[in-house]
Amino acid sequence: MSKRRRFDHTGLSVDALMKVKECFDEINKVASFVGFSTDKQKTCLRIKYGSDTIDSVLESYREIPGSIPVTERKTEFLQNISESVAALDGDAIFDQLVRLDIPPYKDPARHSILAPPLGYCQFGCVNSDTGDPYMLSKHNQAIAIRYVDVGGVSDKRKITLRCAKCRRNYNLTQHGFKGAFQMYEEKQPIIEATDGVVFSRRVFDHYCSLHLHCWTTFEGFADSYTEAFAGGDEKQGIDRKLVSSLYFNGEVEEELRRLGKANFKFKSNSLEEAFEFINKERQKAIYAHECTAYCEAKGCRYLHVVDGIWKITFNVCSMRTTNSVSSLPLIKLPDTCTNQPASGSAFCTEHKKEMEKLNIPTTPKEFLQHCGVKVKEIKKKDTTDDSVYEPSETDEQLSKKVSDTMKKHPSILEVGQSVISNQGARRMLDDQAQAVTSIMRDCEVEGHGSDTPAPCNKDTGGKEGLHAKSRGYLFAVSAGGFIETFSPIYRSESPSQAFLFMLTFLYTLLQDVPFEEWSKFFLAYDNMCNITRLRASKMPTLPLPGNFGKMWASINKIIDGLHISNHKNKSCHQNLHPRLFREKHKDLDKTNSMAAEQTFSWLSRYNKQVCSLPKQQQVFVLHRLSIRRNEYTSRCHQQQKDPKAHKKIRYDWDDQTSSS
Repeated sequence: MSKRRRFDHTGLSVDALMKVKECFDEINKVASFVGFSTDKQKTCLRIKYGSDTIDSVLESYREIPGSIPVTERKTEFLQNISESVAALDGDAIFDQLVRLDIPPYKDPARHSILAPPLGYCQFGCVNSDTGDPYMLSKHNQAIAIRYVDVGGVSDKRKITLRCAKCRRNYNLTQHGFKGAFQMYEEKQPIIEATDGVVFSRRVFDHYCSLHLHCWTTFEGFADSYTEAFAGGDEKQGIDRKLVSSLYFNGEVEEELRRLGKANFKFKSNSLEEAFEFINKERQKAIYAHECTAYCEAKGCRYLHVVDGIWKITFNVCSMRTTNSVSSLPLIKLPDTCTNQPASGSAFCTEHKKEMEKLNIPTTPKEFLQHCGVKVKEIKKKDTTDDSVYEPSETDEQLSKKVSDTMKKHPSILEVGQSVISNQGARRMLDDQAQAVTSIMRDCEVEGHGSDTPAPCNKDTGGKEGLHAKSRGYLFAVSAGGFIETFSPIYRSESPSQAFLFMLTFLYTLLQDVPFEEWSKFFLAYDNMCNITRLRASKMPTLPLPGNFGKMWASINKIIDGLHISNHKNKSCHQNLHPRLFREKHKDLDKTNSMAAEQTFSWLSRYNKQVCSLPKQQQVFVLHRLSIRRNEYTSRCHQQQKDPKAHKKIRYDWDDQTSSS
């Protein structure tokens, strides 16, 4: 056996000898990594196992979320790495990587398994031995899921965790207990559509943008995605229901975070309670925006346009109910129950229960027959249903017979949701019950009864009858094109509903505006002539608190530029012409009184999509569309341009006509 050759250090300087010593010392420390920086430790691992092996191992390690308990992470890691590496030194490599504290990938698309974002209980649970936050443990075995990203669908797994101390469950996007789940404080990069399908937030953002600008339907997006990323294979793609779940789950989260209500408790898998909560919050305020110079030049601050859109409606309960505030009746508003019908019924759940107590039929045909209305059977070409029918009496006769029947059962009129409850006027009205009753009592045209047509009458009505659908919506839009608020209307676009909507809007709009500036504000409405003929509108002071009693008399009223040419009464052109705004605000040279009609040219293209939705979902979709449209309009104004999808209307202020 040859002797080991002794290292010859003849001729080496002292500095060189010291470097040689450091080299040997570091090689001897590879196993323990004592005193090594992260970079040095990685270098040593590459020396020991080879660069290709370590790069592959690091990739597998970073594919595992750091919130998973260490034992579960090791199991997942050993499953992901190659058998040769695992057999070589898999456990030791994992332990060394844990000490290196290498972070996992931030993008869930690169994870092999999806897990909650937290690895510890965030509700104060503490480990009694160490005093550290209590670490979460695995709640159930990982299950297979489909992950939908912008590049296609991939198969992954997900795991849920639990705090063994407080028994709180931690899912991918929510945490809590059964019947009380809430979102995490930070927005997650994923959205759960169902238990077995998870979407990347990138897909959600892309769809919302397409929905806003291209009116893309759920089905249209599902088909285009499947064709582009799954070769048209429906089993490998997505369907309409998944896109619907993605949209509503994602938009509810976006809205709750916007309201600062990330801790909202979801009591079930249904979003109905969230829809109701969001709608109540919506009714308390108007949509705010930050005016730019481009926006102000259009008269955005001082000119506000109200108009109705009739193309968007929803089904309502066919029964009637009483309008009241603090038990005082409001007789000039429609007595429509605004609740959505129960499944398979023409009536809402509340009315259905009350009618069943009184042994009154709840199907439309049998109910009409119970009221003495003659019903005839008809046969339609596009249906095989033998039970198709229609009333054989006039709307007047039908309405009278239904009303006579309801008078015999007054308890039915005490349940359901009234128009006054649904139109967002509670902020102004709850504390002013007597005043509101007085105002609504005076919602008649002076010199005419409530049922008598007034001069310069505008067709705002609908047919009498059971009124199984709403009439549409009233919108308030600033001259800058920003949607400010909206409210459903029922039975007809009656002056009483429009007047109440305007009062509620002004009451909110002028809260922080000095009284001295109120006279600068203009309100435009295509039927303003009949609004100003209401006795309540002619009152110098409304029975409202403080200066708000004078708000209607203080502001200026006009008819918008698109509809003024349709008015034949000379007083409309003398007292309500849109040029009055220009005369008062001569410094604003780009004023736009047709902002509502321009907005409707964009909004009306959603009518086929949203008309198929139940009431709460429809109102929610319009709410989120309004917010996103306002954000888009604001971005356009910052770039000194108008938003797209606006009807191009030129208006000459000196003429009484407008052209489009």
